[in-house]
Order: sequence, then C-alpha cells, then structure tokens
Amino acid sequence: MLIGAAVTVIAMLIGVSVFVIIPRLASHAAAGVNMNCTLIIPANPLTAQGLATPYQLVATNPAQGACHEANINQAAFVQAVILDPQTGQMSAYEPVVVDQGTQPAVAPVAPQLPAGAIVGIWFGDNGTVLTLQNNAKAAAQNNDAATQNTNAAAQQANANAAQNQQQTQAQAQNVVQQGQMQVAGPGMNTGNCVNGLANSSFGQFAYCNAVNFFQTANQLIAAGKITIPALGTAKDGMACPSTRDFGIVDMDQSDNVQTQYLATANGQIAQLNAANQAQLQGATTLGNPSDNALVSKVLDPALGCTAFTIPDQVNPGTPTATMPTDELQAAAQQQPPVALIPSMDDFVLVNGQPNLNKINAYRAGVDQTLAATLNDASTTTYCQNIVNVALPRLNLDMQNFQNVASPDGGATANSLFTFLANRLNTTLGAGGLNCVGALNIQNPIALTTNGNGVVTAATITVKPLPANGNGNAGNGNGNTGAGGVQQVATGGATINLVTAAGNAPVALNITYPNHPNQLINVNVATNSCTGTPIFTQRENTNGNSQNMANTVINNLQGVQAIPNNWFFTVTDPAQNNMVVGCGSVTANGITGTATLGTVATACIPANPAGGTMPVAGTTPVAGMTPVAGTTPVAGATPATMPTTAACAPATNPGNQNANGGQGTQTHHKKHHY
Repeated sequence: MLIGAAVTVIAMLIGVSVFVIIPRLASHAAAGVNMNCTLIIPANPLTAQGLATPYQLVATNPAQGACHEANINQAAFVQAVILDPQTGQMSAYEPVVVDQGTQPAVAPVAPQLPAGAIVGIWFGDNGTVLTLQNNAKAAAQNNDAATQNTNAAAQQANANAAQNQQQTQAQAQNVVQQGQMQVAGPGMNTGNCVNGLANSSFGQFAYCNAVNFFQTANQLIAAGKITIPALGTAKDGMACPSTRDFGIVDMDQSDNVQTQYLATANGQIAQLNAANQAQLQGATTLGNPSDNALVSKVLDPALGCTAFTIPDQVNPGTPTATMPTDELQAAAQQQPPVALIPSMDDFVLVNGQPNLNKINAYRAGVDQTLAATLNDASTTTYCQNIVNVALPRLNLDMQNFQNVASPDGGATANSLFTFLANRLNTTLGAGGLNCVGALNIQNPIALTTNGNGVVTAATITVKPLPANGNGNAGNGNGNTGAGGVQQVATGGATINLVTAAGNAPVALNITYPNHPNQLINVNVATNSCTGTPIFTQRENTNGNSQNMANTVINNLQGVQAIPNNWFFTVTDPAQNNMVVGCGSVTANGITGTATLGTVATACIPANPAGGTMPVAGTTPVAGMTPVAGTTPVAGATPATMPTTAACAPATNPGNQNANGGQGTQTHHKKHHY
C-alpha cells in the first residue's frame, strides 16, 4: 500500500534481499510533483499484441504538472497473468509503461498465449490516484464485457447473501443491486477494466478482466488442474503469512503489484530481465512496493517460507510471485480469521464515506468474497483482528526481524521490525483505519525516532490500554499508566544517602524494551512522576536494551534522610524527554528504592525542612560526579532537601506495560508497503 507523500529517495527490492536507493532522475526532480496520472491502455489489451504494446503515462490534469514513468513517485506498473484454460498452466507477463509519445529503451518481449487464453491484468501506482483511459484507437473486442463483469459479481454476491440465513429477502435483493459494479472511463469494456466507480477511482489500484480470470482459475482449482501450494510453517512455529493474514495486513491490503522496470538516464523505460540489464548498463530499477511484495520478497525469506511463484515470460528462468496467484493462495489456504477489504479502507471510500458498491468492485478484482452489507466489511471487526493477531505475532518475531534490513533501505526505519512497527502504528492510528477510535484504545505501538525521523525502536503493548484510562483501578493518576505516564521501562534504582559526604550513590537496573543502544535520561523528580526534576543523568542502554550503571547525586549536604516525595523516572530524549517509566522512591532513612511502574499518590511536602525545592531550570551545582562514560544533562540539583513529606501509598498493581507503551500518532504520512 502507499502510506503518503513523495520522498526524494526510496529503496526498491531487487530479487529477494538486495536493496538499492533510487533517486529521482534530475530531469524530473521538480519540487511540485503531480501525483495524479493517467495510464492509457493499448488496443486489445488482453491479446498478445496488446500485452506487448507499451502503456502510456500522462498527466490526468496537465495543469498540475507532467507525469514521467522514470519518476519513482509517479511511476505506474502493470502485471498480467496468462492462464491456459485447458491445462491450468499460468505464466506472468509485465507490460511496459512509457511516457506518452515515447518509445521503450528496448522492444518488449513478445508474449506467448495458448489457445483460448484467459488474461488478467492488475495495476499498481506510486502516485495518489491512477486513472485508466482507453486508447481512442482501440477496437472494441468485448462489447458485452462490462455486463459479464457485473453479472459475475452480482451472482457471487447473491450466493453469499443466500448463505446468510439471517438476511431478509429485501436485503438479499439489495445485495444483487449493490453488486452491480460500475465501470469507469470511456471505452473500458475493451479489456473488462475496472478503475473504481464512476467518478470515484480506487486510487493506486485497478484491474482488467480479473473477474473472468479468477472465475476460470477457481474452476480449474476445483477440477484439480491448478494446485495451490500450502503456506507452510514459519520458523516462528506459526503458519507462513498470506496476503490475507491479519498478522501482516495494513490499512490498504491487497494493493499494488510486484512488477519492476528499468529506467535509463534519459528517462526511457524497459522491462526488467537479465538481457535488458546487460544491455542497459547503469539503468535504475523502478519498483512498486506493495503488500504482496512485502510478503513474497521480504517476510517469506525472513520467516523461512517459500512464495508461490509462476514462470515469467519477460524474464525466463526466474519465476515470480504475482498479485493474483498470491490472492488465489490466500483464498485457498488462509485460516480464520481471514482479512478482506474493510469498509474504511481509503481505496473504497466515496467522498470519505463507506460504499458497498466500491468495496465489492475492489474485492472482485482480488478474488475476495463480496460483502452483502457494510457490516460484512466491518472495520471495527477488522481492527480487532489486527490487534488480536498482529500485535502478538510482531512481538514474537521482534528479535528475528531486528536483524533483517528494512525494506525501504533505511529511509523510514532501521530494521524490518521497526519498519513493520511503524506501518502497524500508522494503520491503527487516526491517520490510518483509526482502530484506536473504533476500539477506544491507545495506540499499542510506541515508536522512537532519530533526528532524521527514522524509526529506530518500537515498543508493543500486546494488550492495548483503554483510551480513557490505564486499567489500574484506584490510582487516579492519569490516562496512560501508573503515575499518569507511560510505563514502558522496567527495573528501578537503589539510592543510598551518605550524610557525611553529602551525596547519594545510585545503582541503576533499567530495561527499556526494544531500545538497544539508545540514549535515556534517568531523573529524580519531586512530588509526582512529572514533578520538578532535581537530578538528571544521561545514560545509554546496551545491546540488550539495559542499563546497570552507577551514578551519584551530589550536593545533599544537610540532608539526613531520603525524602519520601522523590520519584525516580526514565525519560526518552528521542521523544522530547517523554517519561517512559516512573516509580516512587520508598524511603527508609538513608536508603531508598524505586521500582518502575510502582507509584505512590502524588504528594506535596508537609513540612519542608531547611529550605525549599529548587525550580525547574536550576543550574546543576558543581561537583556532580557521574560514572565513567556518562555526561550530566543540564537540570536541577538540590541544595537542601526536605526530610518529610505527606505521601500516602496508593493501591497499584505495578507495571502493566512491560511489553510496550502507548504510541503517539506522529506518522500520518503514507509510506510504501
């Protein structure tokens, strides 16, 4: 799927695990990029001649700027599968896309079609809205194609409705009506092409003759002429993922294709194969990152799984996965719950509202069961299944995925784990399917980013917290965790006051899950988890996300006992020093202990002794001695501390967020996959 705006570079997959960074070619690097392009379909697109004829890319509205296939942010991609209805044999073919009025860098490979071949074509786009347009010179080859297309969809919808014993006759009749898919664009019936509804395109996705293709393929599967391979078992002990696995879907499942092209320095395009790579030395590879490619090219290798591939006529000897074969496998092998296009997928909205016609038009193009009602495509149910399946699966695979490169080459994340966490965070958030609103939960994925906005760590709360509370009955301390703050970090600190020396050594034992080699700040605050800091020390977690250093709080002359209004906190500099762990200090004379996640009621000193608490921003007093390798952070250090405080312990079940924390919805931009 595409999650957002254009970026200046993007990583593309070559083969299985090789990545390259693809810059925009200089001639097309204008700041304002037209993200809405039109693809002109050649005459007779379902024939060998039509497949070998280049598709032409042109601006939908020229006033918004030109469209160029060599510009990775505007590129459109075409993937065809050729089906022999007699034998069930399938092969892939990738028609080439060029700028309108230009020629490909190398003449396209001539496809071979068996007698009576059924050809399906699917489209993916790196822009925002791709519009299909029939070539004005095209000869109408199937004048009744649109009727065949809509009738097939209506029949399937009617059959689905009949199986639902609770539906009324009126509802069943409505299903038939809703199943009448509208074909957009002039002359689209020349290839049974569906771009969405009239005046409401899907966006980045379209297809031609998909309904006929899937109908024939499913008949051949039932007849035993097509064998769909089993998904297999992944190295994590679970089933290998399909494109309908709630463990891997996002806000726009089953979109885009695995097709790749070659782009020369002058902007000419060629099909990707070994011969063209040898001929076009230095050509750049263009790709259409998709959910399907994420499964077949990234997740399958990482999990020890094998993608379902078929011969590729463009690149002989190199079988390829395709969108339609992915969907056939998912339809046959995915165990419940099965992910199908939900009503709030932005590709199926009309003027921001769910539309049953459009949902079914999309589903028909990817071999999914049509929805009888909007409730059959419930986004709330979809969201709950994501939470139930994706969170524990990603948490299970965290260690494995942390050692796999990010599919985008590091543009948005530093590993496959952080890439998927970022993708899931966006899907669940208000800028995605808004599962947080539908389920009334806090985003269970908390992200850490560096100065360049790259996600470097993530924390998963497998059981999301409710949006209006922390699940900790009786603490009354905010809306996230104990103490009204995130409780992600675990462990604590032991403080021993040395009255003669006027200081207090501190032994740290902190784990900040999923944040290896990250800067953190450890603090002592007063009165609450978000109170005035009187001590701050910068530390680093190790490769295991832990810190067990020792430090010293200086300038405690005159303090005879550790105050019981101290709170030990851990803050994350990468999140604007957000508190990610807090524990009230349990004072016992000159000894104090704090356990992150265990918090007493916020308190104010009853009888400040010998002075007042310093205000935030006070300059540290000279003499503060951190442990070797640490750097003090500007903050406040106490001069004279109170010895008593009125703090009543609260009933608190402790840290309920050991596996993750609340994520802030900061990634509204869409990114690929």
